[in-house]
Amino acid sequence: MARFGSPGDTNSVAVTTEAPALTNREPVTDRPDNPETAGSTTATTDPAVTSAADSGDPAPAATDHPTPADHTPSTGDALPTGEATPAGHTPSVGDAPPSGDATIVLPAHVGPGPEPSLPAHRHGRRWLRAVLAALIVLAFGAAGTGLAWQQSQLAHLRSDVAALRAAQAEQVTALQSSLSAQRQQISALSGQLVAARSALQNTQNQLKSDEERLNIATAQLPPDLTELAARVTPSVVLVSCVSGTTTTSGTAFALALPQASGSQTTLVTAEHVVDGCTDPNSGVLSITAGNRSASAAVRAYDAENDVALLDTSLRIPPLQPASNGPVVGEFVMAVGNALGIVVNNVTSGIISQVYPTYFLDTAPISNGNSGGPVVDRSGNVLGIVDWGYASGTEAPLVENLNASLRLSVLCQKLLTGAVCRSLH
Repeated sequence: MARFGSPGDTNSVAVTTEAPALTNREPVTDRPDNPETAGSTTATTDPAVTSAADSGDPAPAATDHPTPADHTPSTGDALPTGEATPAGHTPSVGDAPPSGDATIVLPAHVGPGPEPSLPAHRHGRRWLRAVLAALIVLAFGAAGTGLAWQQSQLAHLRSDVAALRAAQAEQVTALQSSLSAQRQQISALSGQLVAARSALQNTQNQLKSDEERLNIATAQLPPDLTELAARVTPSVVLVSCVSGTTTTSGTAFALALPQASGSQTTLVTAEHVVDGCTDPNSGVLSITAGNRSASAAVRAYDAENDVALLDTSLRIPPLQPASNGPVVGEFVMAVGNALGIVVNNVTSGIISQVYPTYFLDTAPISNGNSGGPVVDRSGNVLGIVDWGYASGTEAPLVENLNASLRLSVLCQKLLTGAVCRSLH
């Protein structure tokens, strides 16, 4: 219920409206073409009606009859329920309001005029639906376009993968073919290698056999004595021992043996050549090599086996021991200072007999050859000249029966160790 004015104001009018809502009806208050409101001076409505009309909701309609323009309510009269206050009627002070609310009926639109419009919220919903539909269409279109692009890319990738697989298959085929060819080549080369090894072994066997025959043939041939003598004689020296009034001479040679401290060369000779000089206080020992002379000293001697080792400061090229022991029939050459005056006298012969500590040979020797080397055709030392038989006027006839000590006798008393393994 809305009240206009105040209770103390005689000009105030109390109007109460209450009507059901009209669906899709536009409220009408003072239209000139409405017969229900024609002639009335004032149409009063509840503010709720006005607010509902403004907001687009259906407005409540007036009911019963409108108040006549010329009717004025008297003071104190009570308005009947459902009737509007007549026009011109002025209620008196203190009149009570009618017990029922007067309702103004607002009729529906009749006759020409603007069509009723839809509420604004329905226009908004339609616009929102259209936008949503457009967005859905766009989304489906974009999804379809993306799916088509992805399918195109997938097709390209599949094509690339197929091409790569084909290329790899070709490469594998080519590699397998190359591998097969290489295996065949390796197999062929292996066969050739086996054949080459067999041929090489046969060649080596043939060479070994030829070498053996060559050695036999060479052993039967005389060596080049000139070349052999030139190789051996630089290692041979003249030995002189002065003891009191006695002077003895003989031969010595340099041999590849361990050297004593302070010595440049180790010499080998027969003990009887230096017998008077074994004691440094009893004699003076010297050597001569070509045009050079130097003193010497007895390092060690073995009178029983008639061998001695000398040391000297003179550097003399050494001879090498023979790799094998003496053999009967083998060529030999002897070098010595015959009679102490024929320096580096050279004779040759063969080995006629071999014994554990010495051998017999046919190379002629003389006094002064004692202690000299007996070498093979290679110039390697087989023995040491020691003694020989000579025919006398009353003795039996003896020719070319000369004895040489084997190098192994040096190891009985004078040498020890690994060096003895190379002395035969």
